[in-house]
Amino acid sequence: MKKLAQFLKKNSILVPIVFLGILIFVSAATGYYNNLVMIATVKTKEETASIKENMNFIIRGIVQRADISVRGFSVAKDERLLKPYTIAQEVFNKTFDDLNRQLSSQNIEVEGLQKIRNAVSNYLVFSGEMIEAIKVDSMDTFRTMFKEDRGTALWYEYDAVAKKINAHQDKLNTVAQERYENAMARNGWIQAFLVLFGIPTLIFIVVRLVKQTNQRKKLLLEFDKSNRTFLFDDGNEITDGSEALYIDRSISSFKDAANFVTQLTEGNLDVTWRGVNERNGMLNKENLSGKLTALKDQLKAARREEENRNWLNSGLAKFNELVRNHQNSMDDLSYQTIFFLCRHLKAVQGSLFVRKKEGEKTRLELSSCFAYDRKKYVSKTIEPGVGLIGQVYLEGETTLVTDLPNNYTSITSGLGEATPTCLVIVPMKFNDEIEALVELAGFHKWQKHEIEFLEKAGGFVASVINSVTVAQKMKDMLMETQAQTERLKSQEEELRQNLEEMQATQEQLIRSKNQ
Repeated sequence: MKKLAQFLKKNSILVPIVFLGILIFVSAATGYYNNLVMIATVKTKEETASIKENMNFIIRGIVQRADISVRGFSVAKDERLLKPYTIAQEVFNKTFDDLNRQLSSQNIEVEGLQKIRNAVSNYLVFSGEMIEAIKVDSMDTFRTMFKEDRGTALWYEYDAVAKKINAHQDKLNTVAQERYENAMARNGWIQAFLVLFGIPTLIFIVVRLVKQTNQRKKLLLEFDKSNRTFLFDDGNEITDGSEALYIDRSISSFKDAANFVTQLTEGNLDVTWRGVNERNGMLNKENLSGKLTALKDQLKAARREEENRNWLNSGLAKFNELVRNHQNSMDDLSYQTIFFLCRHLKAVQGSLFVRKKEGEKTRLELSSCFAYDRKKYVSKTIEPGVGLIGQVYLEGETTLVTDLPNNYTSITSGLGEATPTCLVIVPMKFNDEIEALVELAGFHKWQKHEIEFLEKAGGFVASVINSVTVAQKMKDMLMETQAQTERLKSQEEELRQNLEEMQATQEQLIRSKNQ
């Protein structure tokens, strides 16, 4: 005990400085750990979202495609309508392999997943058998197989397993979020501990400095150096040698640190460290103020990314619902699409061009136009390769233009009354085929997440346009088949009447000869 007292007395300045260094290190380490937890949370959310998407794709991308092919081919017997079935076969193994790999990475085994894989495989085989029955015109066999409705039983098996997988992913999300919140709470306690014990330590140092007149200046200089190295360096040198200035600057730095940490833990990511400027910014890159500022910037970027992701997902959900509600009318779909996109992305002008094919010739026809909160009735057709729209169609890549000529929109697009400063053209693709193009113009430059939203929304629209086009083709083919059937019936009736007339004439000739 006596030796400890002698040690503390001999090192009365060193011990508090070491203690402060430990507090600073613990605080920085906690911040670093918090950042790791945040990254792990984002990764977990992305993984769980991907697993859910793969589960949904089993029905949407495999089973439904096979079903559409069988139904379409049974009506029109057009080999082109078997493409969705072919695609379903191609993506079947990859989808389940990806899902198994993702679930294995989470160290979980889902009972029934292999059973679903077998069921889907059997369904694809069964669909192939129905297609073969149609090809050989064995329609009675096809109808008997079709009435078995194996898709319903498959759905019930799939739904039970999907619920378990989705519930597990939701649980993982919840656990990750709880870890993140706990890390933030611990960080707050560490910072509070830093404030509670740091200031008393400084006071202790001041008292000791008063008693140690000969060593005071040296100790204050060393402490100030530590403050600049580990906490904050304002870049100003004290020229008058005032002891009070050294102490005040150190205490001020701790107060600034406490305020910064408090604001950060309370969610204020716009807080700034008092005294940091361009002149002393490089001096503080490696100390606590620099690390906490960097941490703040990371948290701010993560929040912005999360807000952008939520904005994108929310917008896509609303847009997907809108597309489903208007998918039966091409005119309504075109107008509602361009109206929603203009409002959601704050565009002043917008147009939707739909690809039209007539034989070997392709043209881009203006389907809907919206400008300055009003629907515009404009007729326009663009050939591939002509103007920006035609070029984007050929290249198949999103184009963002920020230096529009003054007369662009009134001459090239025919959209409106003023010249916007930014233009984006996005090809709407389905299965790597461009079904339409959307052109938006505004007075601000669209960000990366907004462009991503446009591209994903374009995929929804292209899918519906493709479905409508396929359905219309099937309808036309069905009507043509019915018309041919009616013509055959009419010809058969006419032939029957001719045969009856010939038979009557022959009988009359026989009676004439007998007389």
